[in-house]
Amino acid sequence: MSHIPAVSVIVPVYNGEKTLEKCLESLRIQSFRDFEVIMIDDGSTDRSGSICDRYAAEDARFIVFHQQNSGVASARQLGTDKASGKYSIHADADDWIEPDMLEKMYKCAVTNDADILFTDYYLNNGSTQVYRSQRLQSIIPREVLIQLLKNQLEGFLWNKMVRHSLYDKFEIHYFPGIDLSEDTLIFAQLLQHELKLCYLPEAFYHYNTWASTLTKEWTESTFEKKLKFCNQLLEIVPSDLKEQTRSVLVRTGFTAWKKGLLSSKSFKSQFRPEFKQMKWMSLGRKDSIAFLLLILGMTGFAKCLK
Repeated sequence: MSHIPAVSVIVPVYNGEKTLEKCLESLRIQSFRDFEVIMIDDGSTDRSGSICDRYAAEDARFIVFHQQNSGVASARQLGTDKASGKYSIHADADDWIEPDMLEKMYKCAVTNDADILFTDYYLNNGSTQVYRSQRLQSIIPREVLIQLLKNQLEGFLWNKMVRHSLYDKFEIHYFPGIDLSEDTLIFAQLLQHELKLCYLPEAFYHYNTWASTLTKEWTESTFEKKLKFCNQLLEIVPSDLKEQTRSVLVRTGFTAWKKGLLSSKSFKSQFRPEFKQMKWMSLGRKDSIAFLLLILGMTGFAKCLK
């Protein structure tokens, strides 16, 4: 019988040759040894595929799969399907992790018999590093889901360790073609079930915003992808949480307006019906005031609040 690793680390890779080795090396030198790294090369056209091949050849814990470019959701799904660990966690090719991350997270998860373990993380931009707390206000899954919908928690996969059997048990899956905030949809599904949650108030993961495509300026394509995510989110959340989910949709539209991707007229016609069905303070005070002024046609004043 083959050995079942304690942890599977899933790494989706697409054209990440400049940062990939730093990511994989930070995994290779982990103080915890009982893990596997599932690398999914999503049709890279640079040296990423060969870098993955080299790590797989030099360390049996590293396993690579190559596929035609299909998007990050497809890559994460393949990695999830191939992973065999008791727990799983993700790492992105442009980030890196602390040497004791897997050791401390796995120990905490096992000690508390956690289904999902949440941790803090570091936000890195060049020489700047910021500690970001992800403290849970509750360990009740539904309340954590609300915290996520209110933008009080991030939906990232890489600062959370998940009992891997939950994916099959509850038929948790990615949605093809949704490649922005696809990770949030995973937790929107998971947190609808009775799970044991745990929070470890330490940071191990370095989110490299300098290299991340998610931090670049919004484009029309970004807005379209965000809308696709929001519409899928509205479909999968419980009916009694629709108001909180609408706030996610309205925040997306509001950001697009502030970025100049929507005219005031288009914004009001598209998002006013949703806004009327939610509590205005769901946006946060500053954005809510600007939103109300915009709805009233006082866009000149609203723009001063950006």
